[in-house]
Amino acid sequence: MSTISIPQFVPGQLQALQTVRNGKSPDAGVQSRLAGMLNQAASWRTKEVFRYGSKISSISTSAGVGPTTRWRFSWNAGPYVRYLLARAVVALRNDDTAPGSSYANLQIKNGAGTTIGNAVFSYGDTTSSPTDMPNEWGVVSSLLRSAGGTPVTMTASTAYYGEVTDNNDARIISISIWEVSLAADTDNGYAEQGFTSLGPVYDLDRQTPATIARSMWTDGAGHLTNVTADIDSAAIVNSTTTAKNVLDTAITTVSSSTPGFTLDLTYKSTIGRSAGVDVPVTLRVYAARTVSNGTIKLKDSSGTTVLTVSVTGTAAWYEVSGNLPATTSKYDLHLTAGAAGTITFYAASLLQLA
Repeated sequence: MSTISIPQFVPGQLQALQTVRNGKSPDAGVQSRLAGMLNQAASWRTKEVFRYGSKISSISTSAGVGPTTRWRFSWNAGPYVRYLLARAVVALRNDDTAPGSSYANLQIKNGAGTTIGNAVFSYGDTTSSPTDMPNEWGVVSSLLRSAGGTPVTMTASTAYYGEVTDNNDARIISISIWEVSLAADTDNGYAEQGFTSLGPVYDLDRQTPATIARSMWTDGAGHLTNVTADIDSAAIVNSTTTAKNVLDTAITTVSSSTPGFTLDLTYKSTIGRSAGVDVPVTLRVYAARTVSNGTIKLKDSSGTTVLTVSVTGTAAWYEVSGNLPATTSKYDLHLTAGAAGTITFYAASLLQLA
């Protein structure tokens, strides 16, 4: 066990061509700086896993005792995660006669569907109609906690699924959720960085920074995008075999002006991945179908389908993995029902996963 100090400021560029050459003995100063730079990235460049907000002009009205599901998302935990921290903006409850205290709740489940913890955001109500102006809003932060109240220790490189709800007429406006990193200690995978001139630099000292770099490359990327219905009752439904844009079901084509999102994946690939042109991604969709299987498709700006998620049952998470080009490109999400019945779209999370 070795506790190490990791400053928050960004270190200067390492001049590798000057100090790291074949035939040259390992340089203690270079090794210390290399380890320090990777430790700094692992400790302070934590992953945001989800952010979302309602339109300020149309904040949700109180929806009863609930829980009323507002937003859903999924992500894979980073390699150096310890806790999950969330910060929410909440409006005043506009019904002071409702029983119990109002609160919004973040619930996280693992791949088996077991709830591992909750983060609660309580604010309050008013005896008169709220104006919904910013001076009435509350900002509440909370760690994800177990039923016993202790912070939940997350498992690295693991798939998780989140759900945000309003309870007892709560009115959440927005939320941001991110990971808190492990303590800076070599027992937690950080690299030793206290090397001295003429001191030894062992194989493990060289290996650990490489391990940090690779694990952050494969599991440390943040979400690419999240799309979610603002409330379950407003989920997107298609009862036809015509593909419809999930952001505007009146649109059935793809163009530069249709609702979608632009991803900048430049420099996200490596030489070893299809000649350096592909970025591995996973598309997870929370959806349901009634009779025949339906699909959720990610289409590029030319209308070509690049990822297809098959929706084969009741409301659940479905996923597919594939590759996207390492370029800046626009994409649309479309949903299509099967030959009979309907398909309902609630949420989608697109992740960069090696």
